Amino acid sequence: MRIHDTRYSPAARAAAVAGAAFAAGIGAAVCTTLAAAVIQRDIPAEVRGRIGAFDSLGAFAPGPLGLALAGPVSGVVGAERLLGFGVLWQVTAVGVVLAVPSVRRHEATSRGEARVAVH
Repeated sequence: MRIHDTRYSPAARAAAVAGAAFAAGIGAAVCTTLAAAVIQRDIPAEVRGRIGAFDSLGAFAPGPLGLALAGPVSGVVGAERLLGFGVLWQVTAVGVVLAVPSVRRHEATSRGEARVAVH
């Protein structure tokens, strides 16, 4: 579906965007839940706050920059190409992370055993 394609009604385009947003929301909810569980299980309590701070910084700090650049970049390359690049970027990022064997085979630690040493 092309963004400016007049064959699709505004309602159909809105439904497509809503469906994609819903799927992304489900993915984000699952990812956040699994990441929080791993952090609670494998990171010592005395460093969890720092881990959470860096996690939030990496997740939210680049957002305003991306929003500020989205308009001008879409004006230069076009909205369809920019959205296509975003999809390609996300799929590639997930693929790269899942290609790491230790990510795919993350094993549970026994209660009280921490994977991260605190010095």
